[in-house]
Amino acid sequence: MKGLLPSAIPNPLLDFLKCGRHVKSTICDPENILKAENKNVLEGFINQVKNAEIGVLVIKLMDKRYNSGKDAEERSELFARQVHDDWGIGSKDQDNGILIFLSTDDRVVFISTGTGVSKELNVGNIDGIIGHMRPYLQRKDYATAIEHSVLEIKNVLGSRTYFDDNTLVVLFVFALFVFFGISAYKDHRKMKKLKKGRAVLSKMMAEVERDENGIVGYESQSCPICLEDFSEPCPEATTEAPNRPMTLQCKHIFCYSCLSDFFKTPGQKKCPICRSPIKTDQQNSNCTDSHQILSPQSRYPEYQYRLERMHVLYPEVVDYGLFRSASTSLNQASLQQFRQVMEERRIEVNRIISSSQAQQQAASIGNRGTRITGSSFGGGKSSGGRGGRF
Repeated sequence: MKGLLPSAIPNPLLDFLKCGRHVKSTICDPENILKAENKNVLEGFINQVKNAEIGVLVIKLMDKRYNSGKDAEERSELFARQVHDDWGIGSKDQDNGILIFLSTDDRVVFISTGTGVSKELNVGNIDGIIGHMRPYLQRKDYATAIEHSVLEIKNVLGSRTYFDDNTLVVLFVFALFVFFGISAYKDHRKMKKLKKGRAVLSKMMAEVERDENGIVGYESQSCPICLEDFSEPCPEATTEAPNRPMTLQCKHIFCYSCLSDFFKTPGQKKCPICRSPIKTDQQNSNCTDSHQILSPQSRYPEYQYRLERMHVLYPEVVDYGLFRSASTSLNQASLQQFRQVMEERRIEVNRIISSSQAQQQAASIGNRGTRITGSSFGGGKSSGGRGGRF
């Protein structure tokens, strides 16, 4: 495979079509290694960095004739710094330019910096950024690796970020995206389901908190089977309301629809939660308006049942690992541990949702191209940088 020379790299502000972009851009991907949607997201994040100019170059291979006597790391530094200078990234006065260079088949990355950002983006910080990129690069998830680097650069330079001001949070959120699949949460329907699962989880956490605080006489607000809210509190609920709350003699409450469907299943003549026998005359249970519980321990079976239903209905929120650890806590009658495990997941889900929303916003902004209004970068030069293999 023939590689590229720095002289063959087009300037994305001038020849954006040759750089694989549909609008004037700071990203050059002449061989279209990244998907268009990834480049839009990346451009949007770059546009949020106000105190530096950032360029991105992604190629498959450097021409082997380019500084052939040197190893790949040395060649990548010379390559990146030459392109940095050719494009003129950064303000001429402040020299605050940054070029993120990636050669996928050479398996090298280099971050070139101007003197204006070299104090913040010192050797240690760049090594840390590349270290965080490396697992994604090794999985050929180049888009996530570069997005990650831009967000960390933004964090290091002190720009306002939608994450907490902590680089580890950025790393944590992107690790979650890789785990769950970034593209899945760009799908509107799946994101809607994730948000609904988060709401169900939050309601369960509210119940657990009440139990931890010793509050009794809790009024159940949702059905343990479908996890949907009851339609109306009694006595306003009409006999036709499918989600009206219905109580069994064992005091567990379900919505009318789920209870009716449950009774239609052959052999299902026991409460779904506590397995208490249900007499024939109980199958037409009356509407109820409260769920009286005397102790937290008596609610453990319901928590377990709701947990199982959440795992079935919302596996994006309650995956198998969480289901097992949370079930263990309930089996050990440790409400505090159960709450801690579920609360950690709720925080994770919140971060996934907010991160996805930030990505969607960035994609919308990036689709319109770079924020740079002129036909060129600011005339900056490279003063160094740092790179590494993956």
